[in-house]
Amino acid sequence: MGEETRCNDITVIDSNSTPFRIAPLKHCLKAPSGPLAYLITTVCLGALLFGVVWSIAEKECYPGGNLFGIIILFLCTVCGGKLVGLIQLPTLPPFPPLLGMLLAGLVLRNVPYVTEAVHIEQTWSAALRNIALAIILTRAGLGLDPSVQTDRQTHRQSVS
Repeated sequence: MGEETRCNDITVIDSNSTPFRIAPLKHCLKAPSGPLAYLITTVCLGALLFGVVWSIAEKECYPGGNLFGIIILFLCTVCGGKLVGLIQLPTLPPFPPLLGMLLAGLVLRNVPYVTEAVHIEQTWSAALRNIALAIILTRAGLGLDPSVQTDRQTHRQSVS
């Protein structure tokens, strides 16, 4: 008859005389894992995202354009945050990644050649700062405990 292959309780029968019976092989195929697979996946997704954005807004993605500056700023701040997060001194607590992000922003703004290549217009910068402020305030508001707020409100009413 045909040849049988077993893979995690799924049987696939290969026969020359009858049509193939295709069974799902989800359990046989495993997604790659590890740091190299993560790096390759991240680079491929980043390239795909950049390609999509470039196909929509061509000149803004070139060096000197707003989108190019935002992408470079984002990548540098993430790398700076990761690098500072890795620094561990024996007598000090670990440095927060936000410190690395701030340092990366300072370097990008104050190095002369980099400042010319990574340019973000004032209107875009103001809009991004407003969005960041809204996100920070929303996260701070979501972090509040509603029961504490109601206790404070009832305490204020009893004092008045």
